[in-house]
Amino acid sequence: MSKNNLTPFAATHPGEMIKDELKERKMTQKQLADITGIKQSVLSETINGKRSVSLK
Repeated sequence: MSKNNLTPFAATHPGEMIKDELKERKMTQKQLADITGIKQSVLSETINGKRSVSLK
């Protein structure tokens, strides 16, 4: 039996995860932006894959 029989992991952009979570919670981007203090434009760009996530 070979130990090299691994399935590669497909990376998921954090924006996709945020988008799914918003849908599940029936929240808008504006509501999340207001709760977290993140600018709505930054959140939108992140969700649409145009911006990466950082701690800054």
